Amino acid sequence: MPNHPNTYFAPQLFIPEGVADIGFYEKAFNATILRNWKNPDGTIHVAELSIEGALFHLHQSR
Repeated sequence: MPNHPNTYFAPQLFIPEGVADIGFYEKAFNATILRNWKNPDGTIHVAELSIEGALFHLHQSR
């Protein structure tokens, strides 16, 4: 089996449609926002965050 050093598992959390501020995760969990893709209206479409090196994704629910 080949070695894949960049393979990881990232849990997904679905957030309500219309959320524009994900600062809660930075404040409450000391998360770092790594990437953030926004919708044309400024709301979050997908964001990738890290807490102590563990990745997780926020996705807008529909």
